[in-house]
Amino acid sequence: AVAGAVANRGRTVTFTLQHAGARSIAVAGDFSGWEPRSLTRGEKDEWTLDVVLDPGVYHYAFVVDGETWMVPDHATGIVDDGFGRRNATLVVAPLNGRTKS
Repeated sequence: AVAGAVANRGRTVTFTLQHAGARSIAVAGDFSGWEPRSLTRGEKDEWTLDVVLDPGVYHYAFVVDGETWMVPDHATGIVDDGFGRRNATLVVAPLNGRTKS
């Protein structure tokens, strides 16, 4: 996940996952109440979704084919979720020096 340009009150974050053979990919995190949001398949099996998030620290994972929760090994800040899975950590930089508490 990459946090980029300022958009409204937050920043546009692009979630991207390269996964050959997947029929669907979604991302779920504390920013969505852990409800999966679908990514769109692009060229070369690259799936993406842009989401506007307020500044703060978020945890997320990808859901492949509606059932397999996963985090790529190269994701940042991998943490145990306490339920036998792993989540990645995303830090969205503050717009004006303050972060969400």
